[in-house]
Amino acid sequence: EQECLNYFRKLDRSQFLYKSGFKKFTALFLYPIRWYIDLLLGSLSRFILAIIFWPVLFAFIARFADITLPGKPSMWDYLVYCFSIFFDFIHLEFSEISEPGTGLIILFLSALGFFHLGIFISYLYTLIMKGRG
Repeated sequence: EQECLNYFRKLDRSQFLYKSGFKKFTALFLYPIRWYIDLLLGSLSRFILAIIFWPVLFAFIARFADITLPGKPSMWDYLVYCFSIFFDFIHLEFSEISEPGTGLIILFLSALGFFHLGIFISYLYTLIMKGRG
């Protein structure tokens, strides 16, 4: 059943580019986002890997971009910081953001966390609706 759902998502995504009403530029911009959502909805293991991948990626970016954290931060501190933002465990005041790079990381990670929460809710809804059939 999951393979059929994945196949139909792929067909729908391929038709998305050819539907009238969408400008080609808009469709080309949205196509990778739809592909990513369909990829994550296709498997719980891919979804779990994605929610681990994004904070780890941004932790490395923050570490090597020399984003300022209090004290002498280790890589572990950057990982905890990025996972906390991704899952919205910490709430920062705008006065606490000292650099533009820190603000961008907070912005992107918060948006990605919210985006992935929506995908997770869609995944759960799909599982619940499959059980009703």
